[in-house]
Amino acid sequence: MQDTSYGDAQEIRAWVWQTCTEFGYYQSTDSDTAGPFFGGKPALPVKYYIDECTNIYGSEFNSVTVADAVAKVNAYYGGRDNMQVIRDPSMT
Repeated sequence: MQDTSYGDAQEIRAWVWQTCTEFGYYQSTDSDTAGPFFGGKPALPVKYYIDECTNIYGSEFNSVTVADAVAKVNAYYGGRDNMQVIRDPSMT
């Protein structure tokens, strides 16, 4: 992911950059039984993705900078603040 050359293998890098600098859109769970959506693995917390930002782009990308970036995008576009979803009813 630190390879900055362009090619099919690097296409995901642009999306990861946007999640670290604009969206903070992470599919995460703190559940011990994450289920098939997460490959049956227990707990995939937001910290995993924040650490990914730090590992790929450097130490200046941390939970504070990601949260600040998301807040700026939400303020600009009128996004929701602190949306908390426990269960999506459409996934029953």
